[in-house]
Amino acid sequence: MPKYFRISILTVLCIIVSSCATLFRTGGDLYPVVTPDGSVFDKEMRIYLGFPEKGVEIRYSTDGSDPDLNSPVYKDAVTLKESSLIKVTAFKDGQATGKTVQVKFTKQAPVATPDRTILFVINSMNRQMFEKLPLEAYNSLISKGVLYKNVANVLPISLPPSKEYYWNQLTSVPPLATGTALIGTPDLDRRMIQQCFTETTAFCSNSSSFFSDKDKPFRKSIDEGYSITHDLESTLGVEDMEFKDNSLIADVIKLIETDNPSFISVYARGPARAASRDSKAGRNIWNRDSEWQKSIMNSDRRLGELISWLEKKGYMKDTVIIVAGNYGVNDDGSCPTYDSGIGLTSMIVSGKGVKKNKVFGYAESIDIMPTICWLNGKSSSESCQGKVLAEAFEGQTVHIRSDRWLMRLNAVLCAHKELMESPKVKDLPKDLKFTEYNAKFQTLNKIGTWQNDSPTLAELVYKNEIAYKRMADIAKNYSPPAKKTNKPNKRH
Repeated sequence: MPKYFRISILTVLCIIVSSCATLFRTGGDLYPVVTPDGSVFDKEMRIYLGFPEKGVEIRYSTDGSDPDLNSPVYKDAVTLKESSLIKVTAFKDGQATGKTVQVKFTKQAPVATPDRTILFVINSMNRQMFEKLPLEAYNSLISKGVLYKNVANVLPISLPPSKEYYWNQLTSVPPLATGTALIGTPDLDRRMIQQCFTETTAFCSNSSSFFSDKDKPFRKSIDEGYSITHDLESTLGVEDMEFKDNSLIADVIKLIETDNPSFISVYARGPARAASRDSKAGRNIWNRDSEWQKSIMNSDRRLGELISWLEKKGYMKDTVIIVAGNYGVNDDGSCPTYDSGIGLTSMIVSGKGVKKNKVFGYAESIDIMPTICWLNGKSSSESCQGKVLAEAFEGQTVHIRSDRWLMRLNAVLCAHKELMESPKVKDLPKDLKFTEYNAKFQTLNKIGTWQNDSPTLAELVYKNEIAYKRMADIAKNYSPPAKKTNKPNKRH
């Protein structure tokens, strides 16, 4: 069994603590943020700039020179058509303020384009499952491809559909299809990965919860814009088959035989429902009687059937399979919203043009869209803020993430919630500054309006970190007034 996933709880805590070290270090010069923080691209690429405070001009250069007052002022996305070294400086009252940031972008096409790309998404993925369970199909893909051990997703929270948040699923679902964590971005449902393809695309799931409901206002989903959509729960009248039969994989095979889509998205809801039952029953997911474990094992067998069929037909050599988690699950089957570990899953990339038996430490769910688009010679949508995971493919320049924005976002969201529930804050008198910073902090349940204050994920996270640090400092330095004591009068 592969040793890739010997990740102890201590290791996971170290990852989160490492992220928090950056989170709490807001002293010194502020710096501009560049989104994405370096990437490869094929035809052209849009980059976004930002700064955590208002009242500054952001100036940039694309030739590697230091920005000055003669450099262009950033107003909207910068479109790159050639390899560039971007340098960014903020100016206030005609003087440079903060640090200058530089990021490299490389124009580089993929070595090979697959005939088909299959995105296989598992709801409730535990990152230790590839080591702890005998998952032959998943581990075969890992040995022949690339494993990303830690992939950050937006923390899962279910919100009622509204004008700002019109998805009918958890917040952690749309980033896989849109390349952004700013869910409330206008017209985001028309800027998803399937709309980047002119060829046939297909979406299928064993749960109807991923599909649009035209009878309900504001309710849209990630199936919008696919050429073919298959809702197997509604078709077969079975709720969450959980891979107890091969209906989902049989459907994918039929799609390839009849329509041969260039891109197929498969969402498996079963493990999430199974984990929920384990949690309610008090079962550990690593016990043999675990419903989640049975569902994951079944998914492995069914995925193995698909791989065997692709190999038998000679299709596997022209296929790329990406296995991604939607959000994580704890050992007890629980999936609490404010848990940084739940925001971390894993990802496998395997197939045509992919490096073999490689392991990388970190990626983000918003990187999936630009990677698939780049691999297929497509341009990402203008709302996409992820980077191409070029390091996974043969002959490509490596651009490892230097800023872990989604992990940092989840860390500061959890830290803020803990701070607000602490006794010290509850005893804090109405401090105007504390209230002011708290009003600026963008909590998870405001996800539908995040983009109103920050046009990029990086700027949102940076502002949240600063607001949180200032709130934490106020709470830390607050000392309640000494209680007055009535001393007894001395008798003379």
